[in-house]
Amino acid sequence: MQPSQPVEKPQNANASETEQSVLDFTNAERVKAGLKPLQIDAALQKSVKQKSANMATNNYFSHTSPTYGFPFEQMRANGVTYRSAGGNIAKGYPHVQAVGARWMDSAGY
Repeated sequence: MQPSQPVEKPQNANASETEQSVLDFTNAERVKAGLKPLQIDAALQKSVKQKSANMATNNYFSHTSPTYGFPFEQMRANGVTYRSAGGNIAKGYPHVQAVGARWMDSAGY
């Protein structure tokens, strides 16, 4: 049996502690599934922060924004290009590991 490889933890100076924790959790799960780790994309990060602020300001919780529309429209408006994309939102969890575990228990993850 070969020793497991350490999970690469890309760091981004613009990432909050929570954002970095989500990235680290996600990448650990991707490595377990034999996938390459993700990195933070500045344009996508801008889009995500807009979305989060918009949900807080307008008191809603949904993938679709009354201001920005569908997430894919908002990503394109922020210059994000992609071949495929998806999104996760969560609220009310005490820490990243709790929400990450919930995401991983959902079909499609």
